[in-house]
Amino acid sequence: GSDFNFPGESHELWEIGVVLQGCAGITSGAEIYECNVGEMIIHPPGVFHTAWAMHNAGVRILTATFTARGGSRYIPAGKFVLTEQERAISALLGERICEDLDHLTPREATLRPSQEQILKNYLELLCLSLHLRRAEMASPQREEKATLFAEVVGYMQSHVDEGIRVENICVACGVGRTVLKELFHRYTGTGVMQYYNHLRLRRIIERMSEGEKLREIAEGMHFSSQNYLTDFFRRQTGVPPSEYFQDK
Repeated sequence: GSDFNFPGESHELWEIGVVLQGCAGITSGAEIYECNVGEMIIHPPGVFHTAWAMHNAGVRILTATFTARGGSRYIPAGKFVLTEQERAISALLGERICEDLDHLTPREATLRPSQEQILKNYLELLCLSLHLRRAEMASPQREEKATLFAEVVGYMQSHVDEGIRVENICVACGVGRTVLKELFHRYTGTGVMQYYNHLRLRRIIERMSEGEKLREIAEGMHFSSQNYLTDFFRRQTGVPPSEYFQDK
């Protein structure tokens, strides 16, 4: 519908979004894109992304997530205007997903290997085609508000270890609280500190995956204590750090 606004998420998968109808505003990290029919966004793992309907009209988006183990170097991140061939492949992918899932019986937890392989083949063809013409990647929006949003997110990313506050962002980027609040509501559907806390969480997970101890991470990211970091992590994910990777 015209009021569609996906508040955003990030995960450890690659994600594509192909606009099938209408026009969508999409953020990918600090970048903002306007995507029309036949245009596609690729989000790399760990990048926070949102989407919303534009121009007071409904929008349809084909979304697929995948692991890309061993082949991630062939996947460009960003926006592409699809060729006729790429549109055909994405249409086949969407049709196949709907058909396979519709025929999945209650007893079946996953697709059959043959069904899964066909989906993989479509995804590989699409990604390889985009890889070959990655120099044609479309540019993100560069209007004044989009540029300011990118500047603010860039500041957050460069100070993700420091535990900054809203007032720090306002001073560093020369923007008032009200404008900052409106900016994040428009482009992410969430609050300023909610977005920054998401970046903090991604950084903690990254450092944990590299083998750092929680005490070291707490000190390095300016948490008052290891216990406070654990509480923060649990509020953001629903599980303590010790259990996070067990669920993956």
